[in-house]
Amino acid sequence: MARAVDVACGLPDLHFRLFMYIVSRADMVTGEAGVRTRISYQALREATYVEPSPGRLVGGHRTNGSIRWALRFLCNNSYLTLK
Repeated sequence: MARAVDVACGLPDLHFRLFMYIVSRADMVTGEAGVRTRISYQALREATYVEPSPGRLVGGHRTNGSIRWALRFLCNNSYLTLK
């Protein structure tokens, strides 16, 4: 898990939240994460929820499009391999 935190340093907030959520639910033996480990777009939206407050520019739930965009970024830059 320490390596995952080192890899995630410097990622934007949404990407960091997605990465840590997926890594924490990945099968440690095979390294796979996905439907079998109960990761869905709904679960990702809930994991990336930000409580709205006056000091934050972005709050609330993320859209599925923004989550897909962040997942593509993580996959294209070799942070994750999705199957």
